[in-house]
Amino acid sequence: VRYLALDEDAARAALGAAGFPAAWVERLVGFYRLVRAGYAAPVSDAVPRILGRPATPLTAWLAGHHQAFVPPQGT
Repeated sequence: VRYLALDEDAARAALGAAGFPAAWVERLVGFYRLVRAGYAAPVSDAVPRILGRPATPLTAWLAGHHQAFVPPQGT
């Protein structure tokens, strides 16, 4: 999994080319704008409070689930 920063016009074009309806494209671009502005930056303590253990880092989760991201043989 790799993050690729796109400007809003490039994101609109890519989402539209992927078949997303125009209204969804604008919602996703608007969400992306909020993320870039830092509104998603705060980290909550909800996971360890609810589960009683630390959250699993993304890199560890990906390492344990990498097969889910590998295309089936022959495709």
